[in-house]
Amino acid sequence: MLTKEFVDKVKELGYETEFENNISPTIRISNDGGTLGRAFCILNLIDTYSFTPIKLKQIMREYEDTPIDEREEKNITLFEIPLFSLKTSDGYQQYLTYDEEKGCYFASRGRSTLKQSFTIAELEKIPSYYRVLAKEIKDVNN
Repeated sequence: MLTKEFVDKVKELGYETEFENNISPTIRISNDGGTLGRAFCILNLIDTYSFTPIKLKQIMREYEDTPIDEREEKNITLFEIPLFSLKTSDGYQQYLTYDEEKGCYFASRGRSTLKQSFTIAELEKIPSYYRVLAKEIKDVNN
């Protein structure tokens, strides 16, 4: 199961996901009551609790059983859109950013926690006056 599919399935169940990167890239799953579990992106390891719902545990186990090298799409080209001449008050470059929950674009400094990289298919949905500013991100696939 791809990481993106895992996150989508968790969200379909009504839970929130948050990417953390303390020691190892991790996806924390929660609801209003707090943390329900964690999935480690580069390890075959999950962390659940006795109160973690069974359907959520099943999805987490499926992700855990997925070989690490099969969790991400291969040879994907990503683009970022620097908004030229638009910098923060402290001099940082701003990028076109997408809020998936609200379905809108905004400008923000570069942050790994925000949606600021886009596939070719996603670029096609971006207004053309921003699309022409797109730059390919190098070394995405390592």
